[in-house]
Amino acid sequence: APEDALQAARAAGLFAEITPALRDRAEELSLQLDRLRGVRRDTATEQDRLGQAESALAAQRSEIEALIAERRALEAGLRAEAETQSAAAAAAGREAQSVRELLARLEAMREVLPRLAPRRTIDTDDGAPLPALRPDERLTAALAPDQPLDTLRFADARGRLRPPAAGAVTRRFGTPNENGQRSEGLVIQTRARAQVVAPFDAVVEYAGPFGSYHGLLILNVGDDYYIVLAGMTALYTEAGQSVLAGEPVGTMPDQEEPAPDLYVEIRRNGDAIDPQPWLRPVAGTG
Repeated sequence: APEDALQAARAAGLFAEITPALRDRAEELSLQLDRLRGVRRDTATEQDRLGQAESALAAQRSEIEALIAERRALEAGLRAEAETQSAAAAAAGREAQSVRELLARLEAMREVLPRLAPRRTIDTDDGAPLPALRPDERLTAALAPDQPLDTLRFADARGRLRPPAAGAVTRRFGTPNENGQRSEGLVIQTRARAQVVAPFDAVVEYAGPFGSYHGLLILNVGDDYYIVLAGMTALYTEAGQSVLAGEPVGTMPDQEEPAPDLYVEIRRNGDAIDPQPWLRPVAGTG
């Protein structure tokens, strides 16, 4: 019928009008679906990465916890070892009757407490001389600035050590002491509360009272050399610790009259040697 044909024509025209819009809408939906699939893929990838990162973080956390536990155990062991060393050194100080005897006891303790040996000592298999090493800046601070140090060995520092305290030498090596005996060291008269420093890198063998001295230090500087410092009223270190050249190790008494006396010895293989040739020039009386 003519009416049916007219309606069909109208429908065809309307469909022709909306088809491009439907096509555009379909293409837009297709693009949105593609983007959604891409987002899902990216999300899955990020989830995988996040899972891997969480696994790596958990592994690192476990490693850190293990290192912390190891460090705590090491610190506890070192504290126990230091306490053992301090106790053994204190016992040696109470029992020894002389510095020579005290050194002998400390040497004997090395069979049981090997950490008391100085860290700077280096053994060579063939007996060849040790190679020259560039000095540490902290070491050269305690040495004469116009004489470069070619090795870190104490035996090569003769004449270049800074005195352990500022003051005047009032008694020299070999002169009679207050008991009329030959002095095995020298005496530096200091000011009240003067700071005492380590003349050379060392390991502290002994720190504490000894005989008539309230504070006595024995510093192991390697090559069988020892520096003995006595007369301090306060000590900043203890047996088993390492100290650097120029590092404060104690304080002299707080007194003006008489002025405090710092007693200084250098020993090798237990025998006292004159400290003065090892030190930079020190003012003093004859």
